[in-house]
Amino acid sequence: METELLETVATYAEENRSITDMLYLLLRQLREKKVIIPALSVLESIIWMARDQADQQAQQKLVSLFTNDQIDQLQSLLYTHETIGLTNLGWLKTATKRANSISFQTVDKKLHFLKQFSFVPEELPIAPLKQREYVSLAQTYEASSLRDLNAFKRAAILICFVNHKRKQLTDDAVQIHLSLMSLNIKHSKKKAFKTNVRRFVGIGELLIHAKEKKLNPFELIQ
Repeated sequence: METELLETVATYAEENRSITDMLYLLLRQLREKKVIIPALSVLESIIWMARDQADQQAQQKLVSLFTNDQIDQLQSLLYTHETIGLTNLGWLKTATKRANSISFQTVDKKLHFLKQFSFVPEELPIAPLKQREYVSLAQTYEASSLRDLNAFKRAAILICFVNHKRKQLTDDAVQIHLSLMSLNIKHSKKKAFKTNVRRFVGIGELLIHAKEKKLNPFELIQ
């Protein structure tokens, strides 16, 4: 029966669904088959076993996409950045500050750095929720903690991180560009408004002068 229940939650585990979802699924399966519900600890054990198997399968799917040299190349994320006192991973994780030319240049440098991992595809062969889990681990763990993980899990986390960060930084670059363009347009409009105001003030002064001296205002304006 344990094997059957394990197969029941296998898909949920691959999708990285919550423990609560998997527990409800097992309980529904047991009720439908009219089987006496075992102790909660037994169901929890089945769920954790399914999650562990799904985790290993996801890691194998990801790692199988790349050569050993490419996997080794991903490890450079854990090295210290050549100019900043952070690892490359830590540098990439630093938040983008407010929209300005400096932040755009920083985002551009990060995207340029990530070009060396162009072998990481846009679409990964694992469930989106599992990808998010690995990205979350990359965001949470320090480089030293990632080095302590087994090679497959470490590689899976770095693959998902590169995939996610590349998309995020591209979005950041677009948003910063749009913000800067918007600011430039506002500045141009403000400048144009001031120019027009000065022009209208000048015309007003000419009209007053023409009235006082009984001159032709149109000739003065020309």
